[in-house]
Amino acid sequence: MERQDPEGSYPAIEVLDGQMSVEDLLADLGFEWRVESSDPGRADEPFSQPALF
Repeated sequence: MERQDPEGSYPAIEVLDGQMSVEDLLADLGFEWRVESSDPGRADEPFSQPALF
């Protein structure tokens, strides 16, 4: 059995009318999502990716 390349096997995800984006969903759950932090070492800024356990 041939193993597929995981990078090229998934289509782009589109947010349709009436659906929420991942960022909106995380915001509703109380997470503050930022793509990048200006200074990752600062303690007063939230993480750029929430850790879900």
